Amino acid sequence: MKINIGELNQPGSQLEFSGEDPGGDFFSPEDGVRLQGSIAFEGRVLNEGQGFLLEGRVKATVVVNCDRCLEKFSLKLEAPFREEYRKSPAAPAAEEDEVKVLEGDIIDLKPVLRETLLLALPMKRLCREDCKGLCPRCGHNLNRGPCRCAPDVDARLAPLQKLWSEREGGEDGST
Repeated sequence: MKINIGELNQPGSQLEFSGEDPGGDFFSPEDGVRLQGSIAFEGRVLNEGQGFLLEGRVKATVVVNCDRCLEKFSLKLEAPFREEYRKSPAAPAAEEDEVKVLEGDIIDLKPVLRETLLLALPMKRLCREDCKGLCPRCGHNLNRGPCRCAPDVDARLAPLQKLWSEREGGEDGST
């Protein structure tokens, strides 16, 4: 996933690109993400005179774990990317942190696409919006049905629970 920009000598010249990559080693195990299928990308590189502007879109389907029930599920991601490159470091300025130094005539898309996809992941990854999660006592996945744990009773409400149980236990409540 590399682009040769050696022919973009004139300001205003641009190079359009698109492609797919199987991305076998795209994410590391620490990312908590696994690629399902390939990565599709498209975009352009524009010579801006002082540097090069890389912009485009990336699409991929990834497999992640649900934050509530820990089950794996597929998630479709699509996100724009935009990076600026310069052939040599310019004088430091406030916005220079966002400009990457380009060595040679090759732009490697892999780090840009990887970062874009990781940033496109939702903060809370849920297999579905109404995911019930896991029982805090036994760890049973509550999406598959209720667990067999007895419900917790707040110790402060235990006397009320006792009264309620006695009332349901057969007393008719008459005086």
